[in-house]
Amino acid sequence: MECNLPDRIIKEVTFFAKKHSVMKVVLDTLVLLIRDSFIPAFAVLEKTLKEKLEEAESDWA
Repeated sequence: MECNLPDRIIKEVTFFAKKHSVMKVVLDTLVLLIRDSFIPAFAVLEKTLKEKLEEAESDWA
């Protein structure tokens, strides 16, 4: 069964829109993961490293 050109274009555009929508959800999820997990973890790491640095410096004095 052959599709005429307008039907084919509609199918391709629909497929692209669905694929784009899925990609947007994945990207949004990754952004939330980075914002909610990685950034706070690095803040904690920074605090811990500063404390360890102060501790090491006080041991040298």
